[in-house]
Amino acid sequence: MRMHHKAMLAIACTAALSACDSEKAANSIAKRAALPLPDAGLYEASLLSRDNDKASFKMIKGLEGMALIYPKADREQRWGVWVDKDAGKVATNSQWSGKAAQKENKDGIYPVLLERTSERGNKVDSQSNDHNLITFRDQSVIDVNGKEVKRWTFDFTRTGTQFWEPDQSTTLYPSWSGHVAVNKLATRAISSDSWSVADDEGFADAMVGQIKSTNNSGSLTVEMEFPSAGCTLTGKGKADQHNGLSKLTVSGFGKCRFKASSDFTPIENKWVLSLANARDGALAYAAAFTIPNTKQTALVVGFPEQNGLVLMADKQP
Repeated sequence: MRMHHKAMLAIACTAALSACDSEKAANSIAKRAALPLPDAGLYEASLLSRDNDKASFKMIKGLEGMALIYPKADREQRWGVWVDKDAGKVATNSQWSGKAAQKENKDGIYPVLLERTSERGNKVDSQSNDHNLITFRDQSVIDVNGKEVKRWTFDFTRTGTQFWEPDQSTTLYPSWSGHVAVNKLATRAISSDSWSVADDEGFADAMVGQIKSTNNSGSLTVEMEFPSAGCTLTGKGKADQHNGLSKLTVSGFGKCRFKASSDFTPIENKWVLSLANARDGALAYAAAFTIPNTKQTALVVGFPEQNGLVLMADKQP
């Protein structure tokens, strides 16, 4: 499944970050507290830029993305941000996956791990960071129409802001400041329907095939085909019990043969290798929403413990 799938490209990202207010900055190193994160749920995401150190941040036009903030677990909370950009015939795909400890370590701090993976063609840059991350709540944000709104933002500068082509001639996001703004999307009930990943539909060697959801009075089943692995994974749970996210317990891994492939993108191979090590009982979270620009319904399934794996599919007629 390509990350620049048309459903993701159609998400309307309308946020940018203004100057940071130090009173609103939540630095978990200084405060010796768990990293504050937005409420669990599905969000639109926007990479931000600014003209100079004193200027307000601005949304970078032409970038679309989404974020999943997963519910807190006993020991940690996970999240992921995915951003795409089409540049001619080449797609730029990036993901940031993170986890924030909910319990202090022996030094009395709450560690945060953030990993960034970016690709363009066959180029991948990955970097991890065990320092604590800074987030900003209710910051003044200027959207693409010049309107000021409030947004929750992340500072991702510690994992790098300049991602280069293999020949070092072109940056992927040349004006990105390292900040990301998120805005919550309204979700809808997951109905009994079939869903398809348009980029991979009909290919026997595709990473993801058809997805089928069944909602029986709130009892939710999501069946996900993985043609290249020769299997179907099944997630079961109760619908919409986590602020628009439905928690699923996934089974069927024993029948799968997940292997890296030259037909997959580097990010997809990262996901596949993680699935190869997964076992029955793995968790996933699903959400359905209406794409603002197209009014089409899409399904998102995120796997918090599988290297940022997220599936996105369109509702079939």
